[in-house]
Amino acid sequence: MVSRLDDDRLLSISAESILVLYVFVGFLEKIHSLLESVLVLDGIVMAFSVAFIFFYFSRKDSFDFSFYPISLFLLTFFILFSSMVGGSSLDRLAVALFSLVELWAIAIALSLLRRKVRRIFLIFSVSFLLFSLIYCLFSALQGFDKGEVRFEGLSDQSNSLGVMAALSVLFLMVNIRSWGDKVISVVINLFMLLIFLPFFLYVLVMSDSRTSLIALVISSVFLLVTDLLFIRKGSSLFWSFIPALLVVAAALVVVFTNERSLEAYSLSRLTSGRTLIWNDTFSVMGLKEYVLGFSGNTDRMLSAFKEAGISGVAYTQGEKHLAHNIYLTLLFEYGIIPFLAFVSILFWALYKSFSFLSSGRRRGRREVFSSLTLIFFLMIHGIAESSILFIGGAEQLVFIVSLSLVYCCGREEQKRRDYEER
Repeated sequence: MVSRLDDDRLLSISAESILVLYVFVGFLEKIHSLLESVLVLDGIVMAFSVAFIFFYFSRKDSFDFSFYPISLFLLTFFILFSSMVGGSSLDRLAVALFSLVELWAIAIALSLLRRKVRRIFLIFSVSFLLFSLIYCLFSALQGFDKGEVRFEGLSDQSNSLGVMAALSVLFLMVNIRSWGDKVISVVINLFMLLIFLPFFLYVLVMSDSRTSLIALVISSVFLLVTDLLFIRKGSSLFWSFIPALLVVAAALVVVFTNERSLEAYSLSRLTSGRTLIWNDTFSVMGLKEYVLGFSGNTDRMLSAFKEAGISGVAYTQGEKHLAHNIYLTLLFEYGIIPFLAFVSILFWALYKSFSFLSSGRRRGRREVFSSLTLIFFLMIHGIAESSILFIGGAEQLVFIVSLSLVYCCGREEQKRRDYEER
């Protein structure tokens, strides 16, 4: 009995450490100049996470055969299977392994700390906003100093800056909350929205990331509708629909006055050539590629382009092929089963979130509502980018934490229902 309690305490401490480590490396990955050091830290975190996962399952009596763990198992197994069969390059395999281990480790960590989800989400939100404020501020100063027309930021990539600013806007909206005294709460919430919301929107506009801007518009509409349908009118969270409405109006003006968008006379130009990448990659795929993908084997993928007479330079960044679509990335790289497993996880998260919000349960409502909004944004963003898996960074962290929170809260709600039915 004492040993069991010691194991539980060790698991709890390990779970908290896992979350802190992933937040730390996830934020640092956004700073390009620290890339070499962060890769070393990633290796250390992954080794610790693997040990944590094995220790957890060695102490667990049975596997949770609910939808999310099963889908995650299929995603993991077939990515690894494809990588082994197709001879994945070691660097690509390492990237895939890190993402898969992060998915498992954070889900397990939050399930162990499920009674603390409110505090965890609040700390995570504040940490994200503080980092993003510093990151966006220095990125803007760098942009002014270099005279950049389109801010690239500390990531040296404008889309990476744009998604951070857009996510910060969403974090501000879903964190309208009571801070104790009513007057103090109003002052803090208004200060956050009137000062920081315009700043993050300005950085987003200066990054000229149309993907993040359009995803923010769509997800803000989604937040607004979901808020009005499911959030109790007397709660502080209910008022998030007001900034969502203002963000939609402001962002739409920017979208329809954006010079790059107005000059895009074709779908290819509107998507900055992404449709060409997708069409050309489909054109070199045979039956084997649809089943197993190119298995993370960049050389084989580039050879297929060369044999088809397609210039590899136009469809790669350095030596890496970038599909700029997380769904097609999974299909191109690892085949149909990982693609279907990932898509099913996303739709499961939407279903589970709506089911939880419809249940009327108050505990965990903000966390599920917020996670639903963030997941929806990243789902839309993933149509034109691949950053929520395999590239890493803060957006991958937000995506995985949000999925895990939905899993934990949904699991608790299901246990409650099962208990009431007995």
